[in-house]
Amino acid sequence: MTALACLLSLFGCMVLSLSKKRHRKEALPRYKNLSDRWVRALLLTGLICQLIFAMILINAKGAALGLAYGFGWFSIAAFGQALLLSFRPRWTPPLLVAVALLAPLAFLVS
Repeated sequence: MTALACLLSLFGCMVLSLSKKRHRKEALPRYKNLSDRWVRALLLTGLICQLIFAMILINAKGAALGLAYGFGWFSIAAFGQALLLSFRPRWTPPLLVAVALLAPLAFLVS
């Protein structure tokens, strides 16, 4: 379950970063002008992933340890996304697809 939670956190961070125009402009140059509906959908998807991520860890580890692990995993995922956007912003979409494809496998393993 922890692997699934980590992938959900990474997926949520990536989607939340793509909801910002300056990150989307570098990572997806053809889609830098999205409608408000798409931006809200990206924000909502990222926030839901983060919420599910927190719920999984709280159910698996308990409230105190789950939140501690959650903040740790979120920090690692956000730092990784920040480095990715700084040095290789065009790698964000392929990694987003890879994380989305790995999530069912992590669910089956755990």
